[in-house]
Amino acid sequence: MQEADIAIEKGNYKEAIKLLDKAIEKKKYLSEAYTDKAHCYTMLDKDDSAIIVYNQLISYQPDNTLALYNSGLCKYRQEQFDEAISYFDNAMTTKGFNPHDSSKSQLIFEYTPEGNKLLGNPGKFDVALPEIFYMSGLAHYEKRQIRKAYSYFMRCISEGFNLGESHYMIAACWLSLGKKEKACESFKTSSLHGYSEASQQLSKNCN
Repeated sequence: MQEADIAIEKGNYKEAIKLLDKAIEKKKYLSEAYTDKAHCYTMLDKDDSAIIVYNQLISYQPDNTLALYNSGLCKYRQEQFDEAISYFDNAMTTKGFNPHDSSKSQLIFEYTPEGNKLLGNPGKFDVALPEIFYMSGLAHYEKRQIRKAYSYFMRCISEGFNLGESHYMIAACWLSLGKKEKACESFKTSSLHGYSEASQQLSKNCN
């Protein structure tokens, strides 16, 4: 694992994969070896191979948030948005959030790194819920499921996550619904949070 880490730092991803395979031969359920191996495939632009590795990990660790989330990212990059959404939904479920509950309020507990350590949780395989919300929102937006996308971006904003881009995507949702005035308000808010693309859209759509 240490040799693989060095290889990854140097960008020698093929060599790292060989070393990680050796680690897995010695210890089949070494979670970090699978995530590092999948990461190497991603860096080599081989998302299909990365997904295979993540699924190997998920097969014995179904609540591994990072593996589910990163699988969703792979599918998103491949523009396979339905499958991306499914992975993101499963990642949310590991955090105690029900993506099929349409109520505005769900009580979710996020553990801090210190909390994970205290409870013995594998914190290194964690992903913050708002980050999952944001990517799921993008996937739903690409599917033209605008109201669902809007709800996720609003959740990001309520959590104070990625505010510039979240407000920008809220504006994009409003434009898709033909609500130009509301879109312009959100573009302004996004611009105030320093997101440069929002300023361009203000000039283009909000004279």
